[in-house]
Amino acid sequence: MSKLNKFVICNPDLCIACNACMKTCIKNAYVRGRLSKARLDVLKRESGKMPNQCRQCDDAPCANVCPTSALRLTNSCVELHEELCIGCKLCTIVCPYGCIYIEGEIQPSAKDEAERHMEIGCVSGIKSLAVKCDMCSGRDDGPACVDICPKGALLLVEPISLEHKFGKKLKADMTPFLQMILNKDEVMPKKVEEIEEPTSNQEAQTKENLEKTKDSKENLDKVAQKDSSNLENKPNLDKKTAEPNLANLKAKTESNLDDKSSEKKLVKEAKVSDKETSKEPNLNENLADKSLNLDTKVASSEHAKTPTQSEI
Repeated sequence: MSKLNKFVICNPDLCIACNACMKTCIKNAYVRGRLSKARLDVLKRESGKMPNQCRQCDDAPCANVCPTSALRLTNSCVELHEELCIGCKLCTIVCPYGCIYIEGEIQPSAKDEAERHMEIGCVSGIKSLAVKCDMCSGRDDGPACVDICPKGALLLVEPISLEHKFGKKLKADMTPFLQMILNKDEVMPKKVEEIEEPTSNQEAQTKENLEKTKDSKENLDKVAQKDSSNLENKPNLDKKTAEPNLANLKAKTESNLDDKSSEKKLVKEAKVSDKETSKEPNLNENLADKSLNLDTKVASSEHAKTPTQSEI
């Protein structure tokens, strides 16, 4: 089973036991408002030298036995809440690496008495607290020991994301060491890539590319000028083509008007002729009536002139 929690570890092949990590640990703990004690201890053995510090166990036996939950598994590590610690020392007993210590600060009211009985380890006026690596919780740049190491022996391992943090002064290759710790063939350490100085060939290529870009820009400018000139000439062309079209339209409209006027005249003439034809029968009837009236008048006059039998 692979490890899940992040942790800080040292490569013993690079460590020189300079104790710089212990000094910066105390300083940064004081700055962060924690107990100003070292969270790691540099060990010097025949087999090698390296600082011993919390490995942030995935099962965390120290957190399991803590009666006040001062030790907790959060943020992919084992965090210590000093305000809850009662100094019971159970965590120091169960830690498999021996990375938890009991330390305390002397209160000003009990300073003299504590100095006389410091060897006892439990003096009134001193609050005992568990001390372990908290990976500089609250520091923006992460663990201070990783940044201060003169050989880059310390590193912050991220087993899940593999975005490990290396020391600023690291010069060696940490890939074999990471493969041994994580039991993986694929490790992706985040290394700072050095910027290569441009060679003469690269400079020549960049110059050629710049010249090509300049030529292409000039060609684009020429094309743009041609397009603008064409756009300026278009209105004139449109005027030339529009004038004959207008003349043709005028002629067509005039012819259409003439046709319409001629049609109106024909309609008027037809109406007049219809009126005249309608008047002729009326005249004939009047003439016939007049002739009948004359005949009756003549007949009546003749009848009046002839003598009756009595007159004879």
